[in-house]
Amino acid sequence: MGTRQAQISIYPDRGGGYRWRLRAGNGHIVADSGGAYTRRRDAVRAARRLVRLVRGRLEITGEEAFRPTVPIGLRRAGGPAAS
Repeated sequence: MGTRQAQISIYPDRGGGYRWRLRAGNGHIVADSGGAYTRRRDAVRAARRLVRLVRGRLEITGEEAFRPTVPIGLRRAGGPAAS
């Protein structure tokens, strides 16, 4: 069985806003936007900002430095990769 890659999904919430969430390769949610964005494009921008900030800079205190083995990409919830 192959290793699944971490994914960020952009999805509409019940209040009409948009949120993002980061799922680890095992499917567990490890981070989310914490609040809604009025426009979908703002949620996408925030998720892209997160990807830029953490790419290649993840470290676990007290452990070996963690380097992602697969890139983190943006995906629409239930759809193709966001552009």
